[in-house]
Amino acid sequence: MKTKKILYSGISIVAIVLILSSCDNLLNQQPKAQLSNATFWKTSSDAKLALAGVYKRLTDYSFFGYLRPELDVLTDNTFNPSTVGHLKRISRGNISPSTGGVINSMWSASYQGITTCNNFLQHIDNVNIDKAKKATYKAQAHFLRAYFYWNLLFFYGGVPIYKKVPTVKNVKRARSSASKVLSLIYQDLDYAITNLPNVPYTKGHAVKASAQGLEARVALYEHNYQKVVKLTKNIMNSGHFHLADNYKTIFLSSGQNNNPGIIFSSNYSLPNNYSKMDVQIGYFAQNQPTQNLVNSYYATDGEPIDKSPLYNSKKPYKNRDPRLNMSVFLPNETWTLSNGSHYKLGVGSSAGTYTGYYEEKYVDKANAPFSNSTRSGQNFVILRYADILLMYAEAENELNGPAPSIYDALDKIRKRVNMPSVKQGQSQEELRKTIRHERRDELAFEGLRYYDLKRWHIAQQVLNGKKDAAGATISFKKNNYLWPIPIHEMNTNPKLKQNPGY
Repeated sequence: MKTKKILYSGISIVAIVLILSSCDNLLNQQPKAQLSNATFWKTSSDAKLALAGVYKRLTDYSFFGYLRPELDVLTDNTFNPSTVGHLKRISRGNISPSTGGVINSMWSASYQGITTCNNFLQHIDNVNIDKAKKATYKAQAHFLRAYFYWNLLFFYGGVPIYKKVPTVKNVKRARSSASKVLSLIYQDLDYAITNLPNVPYTKGHAVKASAQGLEARVALYEHNYQKVVKLTKNIMNSGHFHLADNYKTIFLSSGQNNNPGIIFSSNYSLPNNYSKMDVQIGYFAQNQPTQNLVNSYYATDGEPIDKSPLYNSKKPYKNRDPRLNMSVFLPNETWTLSNGSHYKLGVGSSAGTYTGYYEEKYVDKANAPFSNSTRSGQNFVILRYADILLMYAEAENELNGPAPSIYDALDKIRKRVNMPSVKQGQSQEELRKTIRHERRDELAFEGLRYYDLKRWHIAQQVLNGKKDAAGATISFKKNNYLWPIPIHEMNTNPKLKQNPGY
């Protein structure tokens, strides 16, 4: 193994990274140019550059950024015709320690991010900068470390904990319990909440609400509803955030700058640090919406399509929730581009669409016509205000049952797209179903459906027995609530114990 270095690349704005893949190759590969920790951490510019390197981890790994929507392939929302990240194989139940793809890279990329955060936290005190600014910088690193550990906890359960950059002698560690990993996540987020500025999210750096929102999400998945209510109320009462006026443009470059509906995002910066969102989704059609998802969008009277008199099976997309047409590229739909030409999505897909639909959400018409070389600038939104309202509604309902504040939160989301208010007088169970339905349609293609099905513990009920668009059987086994630890990690670290069932 090589000894640790700080890497510098003059090509990229983000230049300081510590490469951690895992175990025996945990430490960095040989860089083109090197700066040692002893000579680098001196100036304010060094600190800013290092912090940029921490944030760069979000875009270094595409499943923290532009590929995140494709996690919906693991649910009843979308179908992937190819083998990107082996998502199609996983959705069919082909999960083992040697599956590879996203199961390998989610582990290694999360630890790369953690090591970059740890390296920053170990050396930032060497830089002579304002005390308050230093505390804010540290808070951002703690926030991001919590995000990376949260990904590990959700997908794998308890994992080895590293609070400092490991050495050759102590790199091989046993798994800590899930409760200990959760405790570290909460510690990091509490530190971030205390030290981050209570301001709107505008320039890509985490703010207080970013940490509050992430902690609320973690708490929701842990069924800690009191914590969720407290944190989401703090954000709702801060006055810094509200629903974006335009549902569609919050996912496009033109609508993301200083958008009050965005609380945190994985940010790209053209021309070099670019997203391939338009290539993956709009050109190659890697995230094809299912008929099941399309059917879930209500009619404009707020009723399901099997109950609404407004629904016409011969004109199935008329009188539907506007979010359907803003999220899904419908059959026979075309775009008229600025040059007057007509354009359809999925032209780079050799097989076209298996489902009859293409994803439109996150696809930027301004970048069309697309090709394999299209460079996109839209950021992936990790946290947004609509989810805060939905998390609050769910937690409050689980704690206390139906309340006016829950209906108000849901109605704000629906009225923004001219949908009618939620039906009053629902029981707790009825309102639970309403909230879950609203989450699916509002947050489609944002990579959250998989998390929701797992935390509600209904993945087997919802997914098993269905066929995907290619006719294969979808399978979610009981042990799939956690992924296996990749085989390479098991082989190189004898202290690791595999998850049950693998």
